[in-house]
Amino acid sequence: MGRTRVRIASTVAIGLGLAGSVLAQGENGSAARNRVERELVALAAKTMRFGPGESPVAVEKTEEYERIRGVDGHLEALHEVADALFSDNQDLRVVALEVIATIGDKSSVYKVLLILNDSNEVPNVRVKAIEVAVRFGDPRAVIPLVEIIALPETEEKVGESGRTFYRWSDVKRRAADAIARFPGESVAIDRLVRYLTEEIATPSTVENAAYCLGLLKAESAVPDLRRLLRSTNLPPAVKREVLIALGRIGAEGALGEIASALHDPDSTVQMEAVNALGYLGPAAASEAGKLAGILSDESADLYVRASIPGALVKIAPDSKEVSEALVALLGKKVEGLPEWEDPNLLHVAAMAALQFAAPARAIPLLVGRLGDADENIVSTATGLLKRLAKSFFEEKNRPFPKSKEEWKTWWENDGQSYYRQ
Repeated sequence: MGRTRVRIASTVAIGLGLAGSVLAQGENGSAARNRVERELVALAAKTMRFGPGESPVAVEKTEEYERIRGVDGHLEALHEVADALFSDNQDLRVVALEVIATIGDKSSVYKVLLILNDSNEVPNVRVKAIEVAVRFGDPRAVIPLVEIIALPETEEKVGESGRTFYRWSDVKRRAADAIARFPGESVAIDRLVRYLTEEIATPSTVENAAYCLGLLKAESAVPDLRRLLRSTNLPPAVKREVLIALGRIGAEGALGEIASALHDPDSTVQMEAVNALGYLGPAAASEAGKLAGILSDESADLYVRASIPGALVKIAPDSKEVSEALVALLGKKVEGLPEWEDPNLLHVAAMAALQFAAPARAIPLLVGRLGDADENIVSTATGLLKRLAKSFFEEKNRPFPKSKEEWKTWWENDGQSYYRQ
């Protein structure tokens, strides 16, 4: 495998005029090659092996990296690093990619593209090649990245428990994220839209295509995404990504299909339907009442309920009813949960959402909670008041009130007119 890799790489490099010759001055080719390989082996050991709680060492902060850069005949050293991309040692291939990216050696981009295209390459090396391709920003990487998303998924069993592992799942998601860094590449959108239909037998391909189309805000994908959402046999993982894609794109015409997914038998699909409605913002105002009903339904899935405050405040930030519902959740504890579940989940969700509520609606309601017997509620309400009223107190260069009465007086005398103008 190693010799085949080097032979292919050398042939391509020569054809592209990238192969280096031994410099007239400096180390000879063999000496440079041996020295660079030793440094790469040491670099791999230093940057890719770290224990729990430890952070990986940055390549550019190592002595080995500096010595590679200091090889007499620097260009020759770069060629030897690039040749290490086709070593039999996968750790060397990963660290060589990182060195190339850190140095900024764009002359090696063709070899990086070869790795992206290599169907025999292992996932972790391909992930690093994706990262490097993005750092170089070369649009020639787009087609190989799109093709990675269409890789046939292979199911493998790992460990004594025989847990199912999908070999390419992480690589496909990294490729989808990378494609979104090249938003002007219409060829990517066209091919990804085709995957929604042509690759339906490979759910992970459809899932990642939908995810990427959402990141790209590809309006041309909306008809196919809506068609998928109406399918009766769509796996939950695919359905989740289709919902979020429609939300990110702002597909207001898909409001009906998205709202219907609130009744999906899978709670994770329901949750993403909530999030998709949040992405649509005020365009989903007709569904605010339905969301509020689910939020107050003790029998509904807890995590679905916890996703609703953030969506409601995006859909109707100026709604008095929304602010009332969220403020009422402060201090809410869910009873009867297993010990590993957080009984404060709804409280936390409401607190996070209220930071983005309209001050004119939320502030007087929060002032009312300052008299609560629960100190946690008082502390939470005070923190939210300071965040929501920050613009006033910074503009007027005044200190925050310290008691409920002071907050109430400020609101009646100054705050109300300031935030309602």
